[in-house]
Amino acid sequence: MAQSPTVVTIEGWIEDFLAAFENPHFRKAGDHLAANERAMLKLLKFFFLGKYADVRPEAPVRPKPKSPRFDFLFGRTAVEVVVRSKQARGSLLCGQNQPEMRKLRKHEGLSVLILIDMAKRRSLYKRHFDDYRAWSPGKGNHILRPINILYFYQTKGGAKSNRFNIHV
Repeated sequence: MAQSPTVVTIEGWIEDFLAAFENPHFRKAGDHLAANERAMLKLLKFFFLGKYADVRPEAPVRPKPKSPRFDFLFGRTAVEVVVRSKQARGSLLCGQNQPEMRKLRKHEGLSVLILIDMAKRRSLYKRHFDDYRAWSPGKGNHILRPINILYFYQTKGGAKSNRFNIHV
């Protein structure tokens, strides 16, 4: 079994993916303007399979039937991807990503939340990540683990990224 990738490695893969996504030959078969989460995950699945042999797309969180699923599991590294399309009015704020946060904060291995903002105007700034730090799963005795958030946004020069670590 291959070693699980680091956050820096995953960040590099997403940067490569977004650079390729802007290439007209890469997106020839699909409508890149309708780059919603479902379409992006399909492309990311094949991109990750080419980069890392031990990737498991849609891996169950627990070995129970009907268990929630991670978008990707690389060894012990869980990855959830959230995409804001070019036409979307919504944002990538923490309140809209509750299911992803719940899965990742309870995962025992490395957890990475990837936020991809395809809109022309950047929607998140450093102050918005305080909501991710203050997130709580609700009442009860929960063991919350740290997660890493990678936020990718579009600029005229291509995709840029910010990395945030959310600790308990």
